[in-house]
Amino acid sequence: CDVAEHRVKLIRTAVERMGFANVTTLCNDATCPNPRLPAADRILVDAPCSGLGILAKKPDIRYKTLDKARHDELLATQSAILDTAVALLKAGGRLVYSTCTIEPAENQQQIAAFLQRHPEFTVVPPKVPLPAGMQAGEYGCLSVPARTEMDGFFLCVLQKAQR
Repeated sequence: CDVAEHRVKLIRTAVERMGFANVTTLCNDATCPNPRLPAADRILVDAPCSGLGILAKKPDIRYKTLDKARHDELLATQSAILDTAVALLKAGGRLVYSTCTIEPAENQQQIAAFLQRHPEFTVVPPKVPLPAGMQAGEYGCLSVPARTEMDGFFLCVLQKAQR
């Protein structure tokens, strides 16, 4: 799902290119519950973010100042998307939260706040080895370009209790 149809088309194209099956795309605002969406075993939340991890690819981001009001709105959007995903995730399911920023408020602090609101979730380590230099912590895994020679990004795998 994405709120913008042109990005949904990009998702469809990527799904087809990679040969994935059982993927349905939908133009949908992920901050709001949608009763048409079925419960899922796995959910990926690739959250909108400040993009501070991809400055090498998009250097103009550094010149777009993110004022406090816009940053607070971004944090609220991330939080709402996570909370909406919770309702769609089956018991025992996994939710992956990811961003392309290295900003702690959008990453580790967002996960810490999520766990306070949803104690039925725990952070689990990814099942694949992390790239060299990538840090795994209490609230997820962070790639910092100076350490990994990759873009900066964050991911956290969250497991919902079985009930």
